Amino acid sequence: MTLSILTPPPGEPISLDEAKAYLRVTIDAEDALITSMITAARQRVEAEIGLALLSTAFRQTFDRPPDGPIALLRGPLVSVEAVAVSESGGFIALDPSAYRPTLGDTQPRIAPVNLVWPAPTSPVDGLRTTTPPGSGRAPTPCRGR
Repeated sequence: MTLSILTPPPGEPISLDEAKAYLRVTIDAEDALITSMITAARQRVEAEIGLALLSTAFRQTFDRPPDGPIALLRGPLVSVEAVAVSESGGFIALDPSAYRPTLGDTQPRIAPVNLVWPAPTSPVDGLRTTTPPGSGRAPTPCRGR
């Protein structure tokens, strides 16, 4: 199972200026380091809690379909762009009536309507899900302390 970011977040939960003010840093020499630490902190929190903090589009791939619902690694699930199965060297998108997503849930799942996912022809990354941006919020300025 692999999780890929298709559309990265439009920013970070806090700005560089906010982080520098909190850290009481007044020079620009450490800007690149502080910026990378903000991104790393957001990514760590998202991985730990399984939620996208900011609006992000994801693709999750599976070698073979699971028995039952697909558990997505990031929520909340706002919508599903596609669920596709490998077939003859490409991917065929399933009809949206073939699956049922749990929208808005913090533990998002996509369940097959007929209780079984179609069998992919590829033994690697045979099933993939794509969720559009919206699985999180837009960055907003902090209010100060």
